[in-house]
Amino acid sequence: MSDRTIEDGAIVGITYTLTDVDNGKVLDRNAGGEPFAFLSGQGQVLKGLEAGLNGMAVGTEFDLTLEPADAYGERTGPGPQAVKRREFRKDVHMREGMRFKHNNSKGEEVILWVTKIAGSRIYVDTEHPLTGKTLRFTGKVELVRDATEEELAHGHAHGVHGHANH
Repeated sequence: MSDRTIEDGAIVGITYTLTDVDNGKVLDRNAGGEPFAFLSGQGQVLKGLEAGLNGMAVGTEFDLTLEPADAYGERTGPGPQAVKRREFRKDVHMREGMRFKHNNSKGEEVILWVTKIAGSRIYVDTEHPLTGKTLRFTGKVELVRDATEEELAHGHAHGVHGHANH
């Protein structure tokens, strides 16, 4: 076991459960599975999660509550907008939670999230579904290691052991 702690440039592996604080609903989890690996200091995880994990070592259990500003931000847009189903390609199976790219009226590429499907209307939003939510991450630091030269050059983790294919 290493005495290394989480700092910028380290590969970090965590197991976690993500919960919506407002309703207690579990949103995501990998507890009991393969640790989620990321290169610390590269903005690959929510800034509040990264800041909360900073300085922790392998084996440390964490319980971090992130206010919206430290997670996906506060809601600023108009909210979900209804679009007729016929406006989308017929070969695309629309489902709640999916994200896709779209060119707006100015030709700029934007990310849209499907928030609800009601009959012939599909509701889309420009903001992430977790925008405006207070989130709780509980889990354990499973790995802290030096990044390989290749990981540093690519700017991301190549899995827990540093040799994932991509």
